[in-house]
Amino acid sequence: MLETDVIRRRGVRGGELAVTLGKTVSVGREADLPIGVEPPDLGISRRALTLTASAAAWHIYIDNRARAFVHPWARAPMWAPAGSEMTQRWPRVGIRLIGSDRSIEHWVLLESREYPIPGYGGSQQQVAGPTRQPPVPRPLTKTQVEAVNAVFRQFLWWPPVSGPEPVPLAAAGARVRISATGVSERLLRVQDRAYALGLQRQTGVSDPSYVYLLVRHGYLTDPVARGDM
Repeated sequence: MLETDVIRRRGVRGGELAVTLGKTVSVGREADLPIGVEPPDLGISRRALTLTASAAAWHIYIDNRARAFVHPWARAPMWAPAGSEMTQRWPRVGIRLIGSDRSIEHWVLLESREYPIPGYGGSQQQVAGPTRQPPVPRPLTKTQVEAVNAVFRQFLWWPPVSGPEPVPLAAAGARVRISATGVSERLLRVQDRAYALGLQRQTGVSDPSYVYLLVRHGYLTDPVARGDM
């Protein structure tokens, strides 16, 4: 659990609670894992969230009146109104509970080695019969991963950040010591992998949709070290 002051850009409170297999844990102002207590935020429900870890996935029930966002690592966040129920088989899942104090963000961070990201190319479904399957795209090169991390670092941070934005190509190029054109060329090759995996929509190289797809297929598995908020 992590509570951050988004005005002063610093953490204000943290805590951990081990979740054993099959046990249900509650999160809220009056729950197994207290949140929204110090500093107080009455917009967080007394029981805002319940979690159960099964052998297959996280089972998540959102009961926070002000709702929540669910952020599986390196995937598009999902809006979750009160009463939402979902399962997430993913090694890192952030849940941002919405309160009444907009200067404080209340995060519940789920981490488990039991739900790994599929290995390289592993999320592709196998089709029975003689149908010929297209070849699995090659893994990303070291320089391609470097370019992705430079531009999409906020999307790959753990703990996650609300409202991540891509780094401009020129600034990303300065980070990896190449030109903005060089970054763009590397990302175009990365996009080729995503199109081969089934990405239907053509996008600019700063659109994260192709990065989300590559993560789901195991081409990117490691969070980027989070810098200053």
